[in-house]
Amino acid sequence: MKKNVYSVLVIGLFLFLLSCNNHCVQQIEPEERIQKGDILFVKLPMDYSIYDDSTTVSTKVADNSNNKNMNYIHVAILDVEKDDIWVIDATIKHGVDRYPLDTFLCDFTLQNGKYPTFEIMRLKDTSHIALYIEQAKKYIGCDYDVDFSLDNMAQYCSELVRNAYLSPDSEYIFEVSPMDFKINNGDYPTYWIELFNLINKPIPQDKIGILPQQMIANTNLKTIDVKINL
Repeated sequence: MKKNVYSVLVIGLFLFLLSCNNHCVQQIEPEERIQKGDILFVKLPMDYSIYDDSTTVSTKVADNSNNKNMNYIHVAILDVEKDDIWVIDATIKHGVDRYPLDTFLCDFTLQNGKYPTFEIMRLKDTSHIALYIEQAKKYIGCDYDVDFSLDNMAQYCSELVRNAYLSPDSEYIFEVSPMDFKINNGDYPTYWIELFNLINKPIPQDKIGILPQQMIANTNLKTIDVKINL
C-alpha cells in the first residue's frame, strides 16, 4: 500500500512520468548552445490538470504559448561537461540530484509523447557560473522539500536554484518573498490544487520562499533561444 501511494505522488508531480523510450531525444537548434549554468523552466497551461487525457493535454500545450496563460511548475540548473548536458534539480523522484538531460526529458514526457513547454534562461553576468554549479552540487543527496520550508536542508526546485546562485559576496541573486500560487482572478491553477492534494499538504500560499513563476521575472536573467523538441 505504501509503495502504491508513493507511485501516485511521483506520477502526480511529474506529469505522469513514463519510462524512457526512443522519443526522449534532445534536439537543440544550431543558433544557440546550452551553456553551463543556464536555467531550465518547465511550464504548462494554467488550467492544466494532471488527470487530463493525452488529447486534451496536447491541445492545451499547443494553444497556450503566451506566458500569461502559462504556469511555471519546475526549474532546474543545466550543467555542461564536454559535449554532455546534465541537470541538477530537486524532485520527489530523485531528491536533489545530477543526471543526464535525456533522463530529465524522459521524466517530463507527457502521456501523448510530447513535452510541456520549456524555457531556457541565462544570467546576464556569467562570471561566477563555476561557483554556482559547485554550490548546487553541495546539495546533492538532500531530500525534496515537500514542506516548502527555508529552515531545513531539504530543497524544493526553486529553493535549490536560489541557494546555488549565491554570489562570492554572499548575496542572493534570487530574493525570497511571500509565495503566490494564485492567478489574476484569485484562483489557484488546477495543477497546484491537485499536486498539494496528492502530497497531502496545504498550498503554502504567502509563505516566505520563491517559486519558478517569480524567479523567471528576475531582471538578472535573459532568455536564450534554444529549442528542445521531440
